[in-house]
Amino acid sequence: MLFRSIRNNTAEGNGFRTGEWLGGGIRVSLSPNVEIYGNTVRNNNNGITALYSRRDSVDTWCPGPDGQHQLKNLWVHDNIIIMPTGQTGVATNAASSLVFGSWNNRFDRNTYTIGNTAKPFEWKGDRTAAEWRSYGQDTHSTWK
Repeated sequence: MLFRSIRNNTAEGNGFRTGEWLGGGIRVSLSPNVEIYGNTVRNNNNGITALYSRRDSVDTWCPGPDGQHQLKNLWVHDNIIIMPTGQTGVATNAASSLVFGSWNNRFDRNTYTIGNTAKPFEWKGDRTAAEWRSYGQDTHSTWK
């Protein structure tokens, strides 16, 4: 499986002029097989976000170069994420819940510094750090 990588970047001060979920340090949308690692993401509107949005019938007849336009096999690991506000995680407006299950989207071994946001993660809705981990996300990560 070919992975596309977003690695070894610094993203700071981004995404404040966009919608709530759109702006962030790093954002992936409708792309399969993406690996995000070695980045420092700090003081953005959101941390590292991924979005699977409904494309109606496009997914069934107009595949992208790596297959259908699906958010699957996302691997976010070994990043430093400093979020005084906002969220990190996966969101969808599609009816399918595969993005949260068999599509293998995962976060792990990241280091977080989180501000006063009560629910700084997105996974089937807004989540606390404990709820986020209960879904198997960031089980080997560090919180400061």
